[in-house]
Amino acid sequence: MRPAPKPKASLLPWIALAILAVVPYLTALPDPILHDDRVLLRNNAWIASQANAVTVFGHDFWFGTGRARSDLYRPVTILSLAWNSRLSDSPMSFRAVNSALHAGVTLCVAWVLSLLLSVPDGDRSPPPVAAWIGAAVFAVHPLASEAVLWIVGRAEMLAAGFGLLAFGLFIRLGRRQDLGGGALALSATLFFLALCSKESAAAWLVIGAIWCVVRSSSIETPRPMLIARSTAYAGAFGLFFVLRTSCVGWGKVATVFVDNPLVAAGTLTRWANAVLLLGFYAIKAIFPIRLSIDWAFDEIPVVPLVPWGGLAAVLLLVMWGGVAALLWRRSRLGTFLFLFFPAGFAVTGNIVTTIGTNFAERLAYLPLVGFCGLAGYALASLGWSRRAITACVAALVVLWGARTAARGLDYRSAEALYAATARATPRAVKSLVSLGLVRLHTAGRPDLAIPPLERAVAIWPDYPRALNLLAEAYARTGDDERARDYAARAEAAAAKLREMFNPGAGSPGAEGDPPSR
Repeated sequence: MRPAPKPKASLLPWIALAILAVVPYLTALPDPILHDDRVLLRNNAWIASQANAVTVFGHDFWFGTGRARSDLYRPVTILSLAWNSRLSDSPMSFRAVNSALHAGVTLCVAWVLSLLLSVPDGDRSPPPVAAWIGAAVFAVHPLASEAVLWIVGRAEMLAAGFGLLAFGLFIRLGRRQDLGGGALALSATLFFLALCSKESAAAWLVIGAIWCVVRSSSIETPRPMLIARSTAYAGAFGLFFVLRTSCVGWGKVATVFVDNPLVAAGTLTRWANAVLLLGFYAIKAIFPIRLSIDWAFDEIPVVPLVPWGGLAAVLLLVMWGGVAALLWRRSRLGTFLFLFFPAGFAVTGNIVTTIGTNFAERLAYLPLVGFCGLAGYALASLGWSRRAITACVAALVVLWGARTAARGLDYRSAEALYAATARATPRAVKSLVSLGLVRLHTAGRPDLAIPPLERAVAIWPDYPRALNLLAEAYARTGDDERARDYAARAEAAAAKLREMFNPGAGSPGAEGDPPSR
């Protein structure tokens, strides 16, 4: 008698996840190309007609723009933008592709979480629906919106997507008793593509190491096989490192103070603030209500090491370690998902070195996989009725999806975006200046440009760019006396900054603004 065929897995849950990932971003489809997107994509003949699968590996991220010769190296992202541009260079086309990529990453999250849930975890393994819940939360999470709404945020999604695929294969390799040559080669190749999408994908090395420690108690891998597999990933990283070094060199382009105030802090102070900012990321993941494209100077001031900055950082680390220890006794998988979140910031957390920003929501895109996975794990493990869990998940998806959709409306114009930024982060001087600039030059309303520029100068009296724009705004409103006063202050401030900073060390906004990281 022939055995009954196994029931086919339904595609409906996967389709539902893809829809959840796309729907909140429909409000942003008509939005124009703004900010860094405009710098990279508008009037860039190299991306529009010359970049191909070979030449992209020989140039930095901003090649073809006035920001070329940077230390950013993301050839796969540039290649995707080039292909997108040749298919259609309309803003809607770029945004549609970004939404589709986010849907793809969401499906990758569901797949990886399902693989993790299939690994033995004592007697507390949650039902498989936990993977779907975690992916659904990720699909609509407002903190992920910046990576999707910015066209250049595609780097975050590509790095996360390729990395998740590589990591999923890595999990499956852990169950095999042979080397798994083909799967290993594919996984290492995907890891290489993730690195070439954005350098921060190197965080997967930390995430993979944590997973090896977590699963070592349940699955043993022979040492020679472990060494061979590690060599494959190290080789992928080494190839990327050689290509990157040959293109952008060893040096690091100076970070501008107004983008990341941590560049002026000592090493210990920077580490303490990096830990505190990690806690702030966690708070934003739980309460993603106030969103902004600019958290730099002086919205999040640098906390001095003494008297309480260092102490607060130590207490936060102890608390984080205590929670991990408690989870370790109950669930190894829960511990891994908990540690995934900070591990995702291994490169972008300003710990190894300063990056181009102190805090940016788009940088949380990959770490959110751990947060949302843990949320799905926790909700599915509560022991509630199926109806209660469904209602809770539905409420969360609707509320966060609505916040994400509302965020897309902020991108309808440059003025709307910077006005929303000024409301959310009223002490971020760079965005206040950007709002004044748009109102002065684009809208032709110098009277409306003056208030945000005055606010910026009140926060940072020696910001040359703000002072120069104020001089221009007052001149255009007929107030010549104030115009001359602000012009003189701008010249004095620029001279002061030139004395404070060595040539090439990164004057804080004196000569304009650098590309975002």
